[in-house]
Amino acid sequence: MKTLIPILSITFLSILLFSCKKTENHIEEISYSDFGEPIQLTCENVVLKDSILNPFKIKLIDSLLFTIDVNTEYFVHVYNLNSGSMISENILLGNGPGEMISADFCPTFNSDLCLLELNKKEIRRYSIADFLSKKNPTPSSTIKLSKLSDAVSILSTNRIVGVDPFNSKNKFNFFDTKGALLETKGEYFPYKTDYTDQEIIRGFEFKYTTNFKDRIFLTHLNTDIIEIYDLKGNLLKRIQGPDIFFPNVKERRIGNATIVSPQKGSRDAYNGLKSGGNEVFVLYSGREAGNSETIFDQLLVFNWDGKPLRRYKLNHSTPFIEVDSKNRLIYGIVTSPENHLVKYRY
Repeated sequence: MKTLIPILSITFLSILLFSCKKTENHIEEISYSDFGEPIQLTCENVVLKDSILNPFKIKLIDSLLFTIDVNTEYFVHVYNLNSGSMISENILLGNGPGEMISADFCPTFNSDLCLLELNKKEIRRYSIADFLSKKNPTPSSTIKLSKLSDAVSILSTNRIVGVDPFNSKNKFNFFDTKGALLETKGEYFPYKTDYTDQEIIRGFEFKYTTNFKDRIFLTHLNTDIIEIYDLKGNLLKRIQGPDIFFPNVKERRIGNATIVSPQKGSRDAYNGLKSGGNEVFVLYSGREAGNSETIFDQLLVFNWDGKPLRRYKLNHSTPFIEVDSKNRLIYGIVTSPENHLVKYRY
């Protein structure tokens, strides 16, 4: 008995440690069957008097569609979906007063319009009335972030979250509303121990959305892993599916430059993640990555706890979407044969 007790103790401790590790890295798997049979959605063209230009981001505020465009004189264009007219073009490209060189939308918990000037680490808050009536309006307030962050959201009156583009340990930077860094959180999934820092960041490249209440919902571009966090950056759940695959990227040097690129057999996962009231909508591919344009014609719907709800089959690849949950409409930009606005009724 004297020798048996230590052995049993060690065995029990080993089981306990293994169980803790398994729980920490546990992934709940989902499949297509969890979403039910696919629902076919056919788009309707939204007739606009002014052409959609070349957007890479869209945002819906009531009946106003905001786009951020590339290769245009003005970054932001605003369309009235009721009249079909472009009612504003704003924010000149440049370094002058009111101008931007790296504009992005900054979602916020209230009804303000906020833009992120990435290179200057600034969040600029605007009155929507001023934004629609003035060229390069003066922001009503500006927040200077203490650390470079991408994809920034204002979660509440005392907390801001952004993506750290260079940190291979933690995904998120959390700030107070004066821009001071509070903490970094959100560890990357432990995949390959021999992955370089850049391979981790590129392989687990992600997008997120939030309900501004209690959830941050995160999806990846190169693996079908989904992560759900609370607003403090604590991981609540990991889900994987519906195809179950992991990143396959490789870092290599070309002259003095270092690039990380997908390898043969790698696959495209999630894109176009959007909040839709009590639901989360995300475009999904699952196809092998290649040189041709990625097709996003499958839309998966979850609740904020990651439970699969429905899947839609879109009749056109629609890489940019926005959800109007009140009127049960999905707006999107179809890029072929040329950019045009469409809507799906769900």
